[in-house]
Amino acid sequence: MRYYLSENGGAMTVSGDPGPFGVTIPPGYREVTEEEYNAATGVETVPLPPEPPAEGPAPGEEAAEARRAQGE
Repeated sequence: MRYYLSENGGAMTVSGDPGPFGVTIPPGYREVTEEEYNAATGVETVPLPPEPPAEGPAPGEEAAEARRAQGE
């Protein structure tokens, strides 16, 4: 993904190569980093929560198994 900002406040992203047979970048736009683009457009990136461990039962499943074993 490529990120572009315009001096008059415009913003755009381009997926792929903006070559002669792709997208033509309008005059006045300059390529920037993803961080610059996010700061200029007000995008906040939130990290994904960590994955739960794959081993063992899911949280709360141990208690449910114990109740089933007791006949509840």
